[in-house]
Formats: sequence, structure tokens, C-alpha cells
Amino acid sequence: MAPPPAGSTASTARSFEIHRKSGDRWTVDSIADDKQIAIRMANALLKSGRARSGVKVISVQQVSDGEFREVQVYQATPEPQAKTATDPSAPPAAPKPKIKIERAKPEPRQAAAARLRDATKKPGRGSLGWPVWAGLAAAFLLMAGVAALYGMQQDAKPWVFDTKDAQTTVKTPNTLQSQYKTIFDH
Repeated sequence: MAPPPAGSTASTARSFEIHRKSGDRWTVDSIADDKQIAIRMANALLKSGRARSGVKVISVQQVSDGEFREVQVYQATPEPQAKTATDPSAPPAAPKPKIKIERAKPEPRQAAAARLRDATKKPGRGSLGWPVWAGLAAAFLLMAGVAALYGMQQDAKPWVFDTKDAQTTVKTPNTLQSQYKTIFDH
């Protein structure tokens, strides 16, 4: 790994990302804190068949200026099997992956910084920080206080159904009682 530029000091926090190749894309499979453990995990991933196209280990380190430095420290791909023409009627043997180690290549800083920034984002929380939420809560409390003061300033008016105009004296005839009277009166 190249030394950090003058004026910036590298922090001691370092992680090792284990990537597996799917088609023509590399995806992060897991993260380890130790280089040797990360390389062993990558080899186990390759041998298990979950990474048929290859694995690589990338060292990621954040420096004091907020940027991330990453260096590929290990890469392995299975070597293609040589075909033998011993017995054409025999069933083909299951291929065993052979490990081919390639030289480490550093990735661009912007891609590493974006990937680590996305990985450290807390799920379920929006991009609003606590100062924004505190400001929204203060605005809500202020509006509730203004509404309460406005309500206290209003004259007490009776409810519309408690007014004299809303009271009715109309009596509805009981239809069943009126039917009995007509039946028994005759």
C-alpha cells in the first residue's frame, strides 16, 4: 500500500472486504478485520462453489481527510480444467477449482469512498439529522401554543344544538298506537 500523502495521517482502523465475482461484476460477500482471516474466507468461498468466477480481498482504510484508501491485497480465480480423452464412456468427473493468484491492483478512490459511505449508512433512517428533527418538533410545539392561545381568546359560544332555535317541540305520532285505536274503535 502506498504511503498516505504529506499532511494526512492514516488512521489505524482497517477492514478487509471479501468480494466474489458474479458474471462480470464484483459484489461484497463479507468483511473481516484481519487480512489472513479475510484471505482464508475468500479461499473457502472459492472452494465452496459460491464464487465460481473468482474472489478478491480489498483492504479499506479511512484517512483523516475523510477519504478512503483501498488496495487489492489478494485475488484468486479457478483455473480451467484440461480435458483428458481417457475413456469417452466414463462419466465426467466433477471439476475441482484450482486457484490462480493475481497481482493486487488498487481501485479508484471515489468508488471505494462511495461503497464505504453506503455501507456505513444506517438503515431505516432518512437523510435528515437530529437538528432537522429538533427544529421540526420546535415548530410544531410553537404552532400548538399559538393555536391554544387563539382558542383562549375566543368568546365562549354555546354549541349550535344547545340554542333555543335548535330545540323542537314537534311530537311524532306513534303509528302503532294510532293503528290500534282505529282497529279497536270500530
